[in-house]
Amino acid sequence: MNNAVLGKKMIITGAISLALLTGCAKQPDVYADPDKPASEQHDIYASNIDEDSSESSTPENKQDKKKSPVRDTYTYKDRKTTDNLTSFYIIKTIYYPKKVVVYWGGDLESDQMENFNYDNVEVKSNRIIIYSDDPRSVTSFRFKDSCDWRDFEVRYLDSDNYSLVETSYDTAGGDHLSGDVDTFYTEEEKAASKKRAEEALKEKARQEQIFDQYLGTWVSKDGSEIVFYIDEDGQRRVSIPDVELDKFVGISDGRYGNYMYELTLDAYTCGMVFGVQFSCDGEKMWTNQTGDVYFYKQTDSFDFKSGHNPEDE
Repeated sequence: MNNAVLGKKMIITGAISLALLTGCAKQPDVYADPDKPASEQHDIYASNIDEDSSESSTPENKQDKKKSPVRDTYTYKDRKTTDNLTSFYIIKTIYYPKKVVVYWGGDLESDQMENFNYDNVEVKSNRIIIYSDDPRSVTSFRFKDSCDWRDFEVRYLDSDNYSLVETSYDTAGGDHLSGDVDTFYTEEEKAASKKRAEEALKEKARQEQIFDQYLGTWVSKDGSEIVFYIDEDGQRRVSIPDVELDKFVGISDGRYGNYMYELTLDAYTCGMVFGVQFSCDGEKMWTNQTGDVYFYKQTDSFDFKSGHNPEDE
């Protein structure tokens, strides 16, 4: 081999070595599955990507995410085990510059979660993402369970342990609290809640007194009956012709037709109630469900069943 050829080989070898040392040589792309084309692969060298992987992953967004480090992460104790929370509990909360990501668990379906108290909220699998220009101000949130007539409210996300209260509603409009009631509310809120509860009890007693004025059997000329009674369990009920519902919920002023009262009955369906308008002048009763028929209080003097008809007097 002559000196000219040898010199060319040494120059080429040196150039390749220099390229490798300086990083100029292009390295092959490495993918998870070599049997698939690159367009279908996930680059295993990709890093620094926001945990919210369902967002757009354009090169521009990737650059933005690299410039948006996590501010704070709060990881909570296992409430499912310690407090037997099964419907909804929080695992951790992460504060980002423009959003708060809350990781949750439980039996609740994500599509049941609605009516959040923030305008820009997404529920993605086990994450609640709250977008905000001031994420550090997001320390609480609430939402409704669209299927089971209940609300969930969380406070103190930016602490070692959050507080959660679940409010369920009954057909009478009452609410029942469960969860971290003692730690959730401030002393001022507890005092206000106690006052509201006392007022609600007084109002319930007032309505029951009105109902009790009409206890007994009211009979029409054709023998139909309206019966106001209290069952063996202490539940107030009323039986009205052609009305299948009988469980008393409440009573209020009549809303139309110049009736004195509206009697509210439990409809036994998703918290719904049924209203019956009625009036009574002390001797006879009439309702919007029974047309122009009058019902008279069944007493020893007025007993249609025994043949005594006050309408004949």
